[in-house]
Amino acid sequence: MVGQHFEWEGDLTDDCTLIVGDLMGRAECMSDRHGQEVWWCAVYRGKEQLFHSGEPAGAIIGADMARKICESIIAAAMGVVPEWCI
Repeated sequence: MVGQHFEWEGDLTDDCTLIVGDLMGRAECMSDRHGQEVWWCAVYRGKEQLFHSGEPAGAIIGADMARKICESIIAAAMGVVPEWCI
């Protein structure tokens, strides 16, 4: 099985976007709490919001986790598996 590779645009350490067809993932660093970066992320299909981490209750620690959440949701919508799951 071959996993889907996703290519993010923008600053991976601050604010980045993933676009695949009509799907878009966004991940953004909101603050630094006690030495840990707090991120939010969201996934959209066109104007429809499929997922939002729900700031601040759903804050995510770290850029990599925020991007992987977006990739997981987009991959599921596409019917594929992210390459990091293989």
